[in-house]
Amino acid sequence: MLTPYQLSENSMGGQFLPFKLDNEIFAIESTYVTAISKMLMISPLPGTPEYCKGIAKVEGKILPVIDMRLKLRKNCIPYNDETQIIMVNLEGARSGLIVDTLAEGLTVYSGYPGYPDGYEEPLPKSNPYFKGIIKISGSPAMVLDCKKILMEDGILDLAQLVS
Repeated sequence: MLTPYQLSENSMGGQFLPFKLDNEIFAIESTYVTAISKMLMISPLPGTPEYCKGIAKVEGKILPVIDMRLKLRKNCIPYNDETQIIMVNLEGARSGLIVDTLAEGLTVYSGYPGYPDGYEEPLPKSNPYFKGIIKISGSPAMVLDCKKILMEDGILDLAQLVS
């Protein structure tokens, strides 16, 4: 079942959906987010990377589902009642991103990398999926690059194939 969600907005008008992996806050630009769901039944898909957990049926459509913990090289943990799937749409192809929990209702205090002086601190060079750093309720949050996440390893191609 899809659930409503609340976006955090920064002072420059950028909107983000914050979520947590472990105790870290991450964010995704709202332009990609189409819906949120509790954990769904996922059918494994052979021959895909470990972080691609398989495919799920959402509102009559099939979409690949990525475990963001595994994608960002974090330890795998069992899914629970807090686990959410963020539905994203990139170039007409839908995918799901599994996250530990949403971090709704937090305020974005700082800028965004597309704006002058938007960074709170330099981007870590160790992870190509980070687009920038913002502050959400006083804590730093990595803004993830949805395009890079989905374009790697043919996930976007898979999403276009099943969409």
